[in-house]
Order: sequence, then C-alpha cells, then structure tokens
Amino acid sequence: MVENYSHAANRLRHDAKKLASDGRFQNAGYLIGLAAECLVKRFLENDGVSIDKQSQFRCHFPNLGQKIMQHATGRNMSKLRRAMSENFLLGWQIELRYEENSDAVNARARWNNWQTDVNGLFRAAGKI
Repeated sequence: MVENYSHAANRLRHDAKKLASDGRFQNAGYLIGLAAECLVKRFLENDGVSIDKQSQFRCHFPNLGQKIMQHATGRNMSKLRRAMSENFLLGWQIELRYEENSDAVNARARWNNWQTDVNGLFRAAGKI
C-alpha cells in the first residue's frame, strides 16, 4: 500500500466536516485530528523525513506534535511549527475512537476548537 498523506488529509477533513454538519461532532472531532496527523506527515515527507519507526514520526497526536516541536527543523518545519500552537489539538488522542458517547455540548466545543487548529494547519500548507 502506498501512503498518500495529502489525499488522506483532504478526505478525512471533508468527512469530518460532513459529520459535523449532521451534528455528529464526536466522530467529526476524531476524524479532524486524523486529518491533521496526515497533513503533518505530508509536511514531514516534503521536508525529506521518512515516516517510519526509526524517524520516530510514525506516531499519533499528542506525541507527534511533541516530536515535531522538539526535532523538526528546516524552512517547511518552521511554517509547520508556527501553525501548531502549544495547545494544538488539546485533548485529542488516538484513543478517542474508544470513548463513550460524550455530551453534545462538549463534543461540539471540542470540534470547534480542533477544527480551528486544523484550519490553521491547512492554511499553512496552502490548502485553503
């Protein structure tokens, strides 16, 4: 299987927006985080970084964000780091897929925050 992080990022973001428009904010929030993860990995690949266990970038948020802030350097990476604030995707984690149903207000608030973060990331990538 060939990994295409750019296409995956766009597809996941599109699906997240569709779920949110249907009021399904919990799953929308989960997918928007995956979209961000794919877009970040595209940034890394464009900067010549291999996405594998050896590079330590084959992981999920929040670990992925921490590794980028600590180890990613270069012109593309400075653009990426600026797009990722200290609170980027605060509270998002891959294990959210196992989360019990959250209340609608909390799910919507998380979605709104995460979507704002991810929109900034897509702007930095020139994808908005």
